[in-house]
Amino acid sequence: MPKYKTKLSTIIILFLTLFIGISFVLRYYLIENTKLKYLKNEQIFFYKLQNESNSLLTYILYQYSSERENLKKLHQKVVKYLVSNGYDNSLDEIYNEINKNHPNKPYDIYITDKNLTIINTTYKPDLGFNLSFAKESFLEHKKRGEIGVSAPIFESYSQKFFSYTDSFLPDSNRVVQVSFKYKNADNKLEKIYSLVNKNSTVSSYRAYTISKDGYIGDFIFKKFKGRKLSLDEMKKIKNDVKNIVKKMDKNFIKIDKSYKTLYAKQQSIIFDDIKIIYSLTFDKSFLQNEIDKIDIIYIILLLIGLLTIYILFKIRDKEILLNQKDMFIKHSVHEIKTPLSIILLNNQLRDKIKGKDSYSLKIEGAIKTLKNSYDDMTFLMTRNKLDYSIKK
Repeated sequence: MPKYKTKLSTIIILFLTLFIGISFVLRYYLIENTKLKYLKNEQIFFYKLQNESNSLLTYILYQYSSERENLKKLHQKVVKYLVSNGYDNSLDEIYNEINKNHPNKPYDIYITDKNLTIINTTYKPDLGFNLSFAKESFLEHKKRGEIGVSAPIFESYSQKFFSYTDSFLPDSNRVVQVSFKYKNADNKLEKIYSLVNKNSTVSSYRAYTISKDGYIGDFIFKKFKGRKLSLDEMKKIKNDVKNIVKKMDKNFIKIDKSYKTLYAKQQSIIFDDIKIIYSLTFDKSFLQNEIDKIDIIYIILLLIGLLTIYILFKIRDKEILLNQKDMFIKHSVHEIKTPLSIILLNNQLRDKIKGKDSYSLKIEGAIKTLKNSYDDMTFLMTRNKLDYSIKK
């Protein structure tokens, strides 16, 4: 029976050790599978968003292709009016004239000072806005002697799409712009917002349109409380996009401590000189939370396994001691039986030859004591192997 217990505890310890090893391997594959699942979901989601965004931007760019030449004509009309009436006077008259027959009044006018800060406009939210971030483009258009027309730009403040013309006013370092507000894009835009905002792992989703003349359109497809961007923010966006374009020979993924961003480049199907870059950023904390849950479960199982092994080792030590005690008793019984029989026989011979005396009686008493101890040890050895009948 003791041998069986020792063997069982050893088997359990080996089983638990094997279980801990297997659980470590399972943890590794479970984490890798979780990462792969997230990656596949991210790629599928990105592809879906890209299709929806492409539909929206194609629609906007189609309007842009239809409106571009008309915008240039309106711009010339506005410049002619300003030359005749002054740059700092009210713009209401020319504003109403260019918006004639347009109930939603899609056109606005902007005039800057020499520092490219808007000081006169029909679109009051842009009053005081600085256009220095686009200075290079303005100068390039001036050098080529043309009216610049920007690719569609998404304004986060109004959640609308705009295109802007630009030229320097005659004999001046001041810039005049005419903007066009695109229509009927709200439903398509709302669909993208809905997709993005329903996915809690998405930190941001943006698209950039980059035209040959340097205009950069920044489309933020995650609904938030809009505000006007500062000059520094506009410059940063422009620099960031330039850095992205340098890397965009092919799609790539950028990973840092907290976020993972997927980039994809696409040529506009309407304009050869406009490229579209999609940027989808995921918050890595959601994936990390899943991995942490797996690790917590693994650590709990590991601690339970190690604690069980520790307890079994303690029990096994006691089993070994008990087994050694049984072996000692068995050996002692075997060793005591022969000398006890010799002593008993020789004492009986002494009694026959010399008769009983006080010494033989003491020897006989000692023999009985040893005989009782021998019987007790024999009982301990055989109690699990023999059926003893109970007697009074």
